[in-house]
Amino acid sequence: MRFPKTILTESLRVLRDKFRRTPEQLEADDAYLRGISRMVTPTERLEVVKADPTDDKIIECAVAASSEVIVSGDQHLLSLGVFRGIAIMKLSDFLAQAGLAASR
Repeated sequence: MRFPKTILTESLRVLRDKFRRTPEQLEADDAYLRGISRMVTPTERLEVVKADPTDDKIIECAVAASSEVIVSGDQHLLSLGVFRGIAIMKLSDFLAQAGLAASR
């Protein structure tokens, strides 16, 4: 099973449902995300997110990609804080840490 495709599909669903992106915007979002993403196939199965095991695929891909950060709005992932040195944070915290936070 190739989890990254599942993750991409889920990301596009969230953009559609939560952020009300139009079909045209979703098509552009899909192309953009594919362009900046590196597809990986996890090499180990993990059982980390006890409250929502379906979120384990995010951790598995991050480990396989040697990621430094997971940016997510998912509370189950966020509650972990860090896994194997991979920070898990909200977008606003990531942007603030990178010095890119929007001024209010």
